[in-house]
Amino acid sequence: MKFGYLAITIVCGLILTLIGSITSARALDIVKDGKPVATIVAVKSIPPGEGASYGLAGDGDEEETPKKKKGSKATGADADEENAPVSWSGPDAAAVEMLNRWIAKMSKVKLPVAETAPAGTVIYVGYAAIKAGLKVDDISSPSKEGIRIRIDGNKILIAGQRGEATVRAVCRFLEEFGCRMFMDGAIGEEYPD
Repeated sequence: MKFGYLAITIVCGLILTLIGSITSARALDIVKDGKPVATIVAVKSIPPGEGASYGLAGDGDEEETPKKKKGSKATGADADEENAPVSWSGPDAAAVEMLNRWIAKMSKVKLPVAETAPAGTVIYVGYAAIKAGLKVDDISSPSKEGIRIRIDGNKILIAGQRGEATVRAVCRFLEEFGCRMFMDGAIGEEYPD
């Protein structure tokens, strides 16, 4: 599939084999004709008392922001991208930024990020996906590393049992489109264009 105008088609049969619980085979556009048609939904904070269920030790106010590895240097276009300010904060900021960065690599378009779902295709990430109905507490994982991805109508729900697992869930989602990162820098990245 050509990602020039990125009609990302989700092949539900493959995802069903990998993650289960998908009931309908339907394509969802994320970017079409060079314009975003989907919105990423994430929370900026978790209400006090609810954070423990998402792997946060405190009351849910902790923010997980993308961190650059110490000593790593980016060059060329990657330098501009990595030095750009983080556009989202909250417990799932790293997952949101990763998802948006890789979608932009494939399509040259960044998706809008919001706390509430607008009409149309919506990608719920992390705690927002759990609040939208994605169950992760039934995954048997003593270390709380379980992930789940589900497509439900015009909603894509991606989450892990805690913030770090949500980043892995986003990586797993992106792998379905052929995205791979073998090492830091553009030379170690592979994605459809």
